[in-house]
Amino acid sequence: MVKYLIIFLALSCSSLTPIDSVIIHPVFDSQFVCSEHYAGQLTELGDALGTDCIYQSFVQQEGRKWLRAYKNKGHSNQDWFGWGKEVFSPISGKVVKINLNEVVNKPGLWERGWPLLSS
Repeated sequence: MVKYLIIFLALSCSSLTPIDSVIIHPVFDSQFVCSEHYAGQLTELGDALGTDCIYQSFVQQEGRKWLRAYKNKGHSNQDWFGWGKEVFSPISGKVVKINLNEVVNKPGLWERGWPLLSS
């Protein structure tokens, strides 16, 4: 499992002291995978600049164990191993705002004006 990642940053702002590196800790206390969005895939700022990290667990099928994000067909939120799990902050800091989404997403369904992903 990844213990930590080191990200090298270069800041061009003259009023700040440049940061040489930042240690980013895991966001979950179990196995997980992360993927990046390619440039232009998503248009909303939070999604376009974000990384999707997905909680994983082993599932046994036909006598073999596979690392998976969900059990059954994954059609309900409760099928996903990350549903309801704690998410940790990867860095220290202060939370200044929380945006609470009133709509609970349904796995596999793209809703309310979200851009369609090409297959």
